[in-house]
Amino acid sequence: MKLVVLLLLAGCGAPIAAHNDNEAATLGAWCDEICAGMCTAMADACFSGNNSFANGCRETCAPGCLASRSPDASSGRTWGEAKQCLAKLKALSCEGLGAGIGSGSLADCQAKAQ
Repeated sequence: MKLVVLLLLAGCGAPIAAHNDNEAATLGAWCDEICAGMCTAMADACFSGNNSFANGCRETCAPGCLASRSPDASSGRTWGEAKQCLAKLKALSCEGLGAGIGSGSLADCQAKAQ
């Protein structure tokens, strides 16, 4: 069981680790990574790691992030910026996540796509 959990955790970071920090991220990939990170951070910080919350959050987050734009469009961001955003999200408390999302202080986690 511990091995399965370890493999799952290792796999969660693989998409970003496979990219150069200066490499541009497509909008679809950006939305997938940032939504997964934000939803996992919220589940961990606010709901004792509730997977049902994290999964439901991901399902609603990605379409809003794409906002009817093509997933193949440029996000206007790099994978290095994605890593910085995810590190910032993981460090926040439940209150910090709510305040950051509501205030716009997490704007560096938003895609710059047109």
